[in-house]
Amino acid sequence: MRFTLTYFFVFFVFFAFPQNNIFDFTNLSFSSRSSAMGGDLINIYDDDVNIAVVNPSCLNSNMNNKLSFSFIDYYTDINYFSSVFVTDVNDFGSFCFGFFGVNYGDFIESDETGNVIGSFKAGEYMFTLGSSKKILKKLYLGSNFKFLYSNLYNISSTALSSDLSFFYKSDLSNFTLLFRNMGATIKSYNSNKYILPFKVQLGFSNKLKYLPLRFSFVYDNIQDFNHLNSELNSEVNFLNKLFSHLIMGAEFGKDKFKIRAGYNVKRRYELRDIYPGFSGFSWGLGLKIKDFELDYSRSTYHVYGSPNYFTISTNLSKILK
Repeated sequence: MRFTLTYFFVFFVFFAFPQNNIFDFTNLSFSSRSSAMGGDLINIYDDDVNIAVVNPSCLNSNMNNKLSFSFIDYYTDINYFSSVFVTDVNDFGSFCFGFFGVNYGDFIESDETGNVIGSFKAGEYMFTLGSSKKILKKLYLGSNFKFLYSNLYNISSTALSSDLSFFYKSDLSNFTLLFRNMGATIKSYNSNKYILPFKVQLGFSNKLKYLPLRFSFVYDNIQDFNHLNSELNSEVNFLNKLFSHLIMGAEFGKDKFKIRAGYNVKRRYELRDIYPGFSGFSWGLGLKIKDFELDYSRSTYHVYGSPNYFTISTNLSKILK
């Protein structure tokens, strides 16, 4: 088969059911559009390469030569970034390449008496390669293969991982099923056994026929019903746990200008304080200027602060012609 990459996931699937996670950064939202619509946008089939790099079954020829960069100004001096590129390779279809990084900032190193003896940095990185294949008239299969690297002070870890997804596309509605982070560590930080943050997501999106409005619904962490932190799991009832998996988003507008909003129920539950404010809510804007798409979003994790997301995308075929 032309897309043999889509079948290699079987080598990793047996390592996907965990106890102690590492490389949790792989489940971060690395694009402004995704963040604005709740944090996990996996269910839209258009030319957004930042969706395809997470859900490879969304890959399509409309993304050919599309390039995107994102930067996230997180809390304190932590920031993270991504770059994504999609290209068509002759008769082999579309391939997606991605690079992601998290910079945890600079740290002061001191001895047991408090004397400063130096400084160090910490960061985590991910390289991805994805492809997709049409298997039925409206059904697509996609897979990602990822190399993960983490460097924390004087210890490091590496891992191989894969994603597998299915996408059903109709004129106005889409459905998708995504298995993320199936894999295993190659090198661990120490002698302890760690696993990757495997999760399963189910997504649905619908675009209204006579109004430029799209709704997105994602049911997150299907494999773990009690996915809230341990303290909350003992406090909330069955119905709250059921709805805590929901991530909802909406997008209004046409190509030139779009307004987006989202709500992440789990984030609201876990990060609300005595005064919850807008924890769990997010919003963003999209603007197209000539051949460039500019996106900005702000996602509220806590009443005391909100990260800022910036994304710029363009099609190299247009600007280099």
